[in-house]
Amino acid sequence: MARPHVKRTKLHHLCDRAGLTQRMFAEQVGADESTTSLWLSGKRMPSANVVPKIAEVLGMEANYLLGLFVAMELRRNYGDTVCRFVYTHLNQLSAEEDYS
Repeated sequence: MARPHVKRTKLHHLCDRAGLTQRMFAEQVGADESTTSLWLSGKRMPSANVVPKIAEVLGMEANYLLGLFVAMELRRNYGDTVCRFVYTHLNQLSAEEDYS
């Protein structure tokens, strides 16, 4: 039986770029794989105290990741329009800082 299509988040893509599977990501961050699954699916956001470790694992600035998580939360609560606005500005910042 074919697996249903899973919408991938920006965090998924960042893990892919870093060459990390979900299990590897969970181990390096020091979180349960079930917890990181919720983060990767966008169903739950990591707490602010975990973001610096995620940033370290992904080789990124913590503030950029905080912005991504804020955008994901806005999308969950307010829809795509607000999310696209935030993502557009984050992408501009990432292009300037080469985090994309």
